[in-house]
Parts: sequence; structure tokens; C-alpha cells
Amino acid sequence: MVKIATVISFFFLGLSVLFLEEKSKKISLNSIEPNFRSEALDLNKNGDVDLGLDTIPDSRTLLMDSVLNYICLSKIVQKDIVMKQVIWETGWLKGEFLMSRNNLFGFRHKEYLRFSNWKESVDYYEKWQAKYYTNPEENYFDFLVRIRYSNSRYPGHLKSIKYSKTCADL
Repeated sequence: MVKIATVISFFFLGLSVLFLEEKSKKISLNSIEPNFRSEALDLNKNGDVDLGLDTIPDSRTLLMDSVLNYICLSKIVQKDIVMKQVIWETGWLKGEFLMSRNNLFGFRHKEYLRFSNWKESVDYYEKWQAKYYTNPEENYFDFLVRIRYSNSRYPGHLKSIKYSKTCADL
């Protein structure tokens, strides 16, 4: 009984080491079971099977899609630009300072506003935009600078963001 437990322990230890060594999210079935035949699975010539972990969206990607969807369902105009504002202000939703406040747009009145959830931040933006963006003929980038939401470099930053999803993609 002890020998079986030892063999099983070494087997799982070997798997652990294997997973630590594999940086490309692939495992080599040949190193686990030397007699394993590649006919059973569609393996590449190295005996590797792709687990597909790199195709699973992470939580940030899912959140990004949720934010875009919520913006698309709102009455916000210039939705693509507004989504790029979210990306710029929060650093691709990684910025701890604004994200901890659920403040996707960096809104502040003497200090940064806090929202109960990120949807409240989008709702606030929608009301803010409806109040201040009264001329739909005005270039939205010019509006952001004129209203002092940003400085003159801000439009260039937004234009440089490589984010291709739009409301039409949803």
C-alpha cells in the first residue's frame, strides 16, 4: 500500500513540475506516459496537446465587453470614443485607483467620485454628456477639450488606442 501511495505521489509531483516548466500552456503527453500513442488524440509532432487556455477570455476581457455592451445600450453618443475614454482613463481596466472607485471616466469634484458599481459611472457619464454635449455637429474630441474634460493632447491619446470592437460587433 505504501508503494502505491509513493508511486502516485511521484506521478502528481511529476505533473506539477511539468506544469511549472510549461510556459506556453501546453503539456507533453509523451513525458507523462511514454507508451501513449498519438493516434488516440490529434497531437502535433512534439506530442503536445493545446489545452486552449489562451483562448478563454479573462475576467478583464469579459468586463471590457460588458462595459462596451452597456455603453451601446445607453443613450450615450460617440460610443466608440467613449469606450476609448474608459480604456485610457482606467488603463485597460487595470488602474487600481479608478477601478476601486468604479469610476471609469475619472470624474471628480474636488476629489474623485466613487460609484457603487461601474454601471453607475456609465450612467453618470450619460447624464453628464446629455447636459453638456448639446451640439451634435461639434466634433466630439473638440468638445472634450472645450469643456475642459481633457487637455489638447487627450484626443491624440484616444485616437492612438488600438481597440477595434464596436457596438456593431455585439
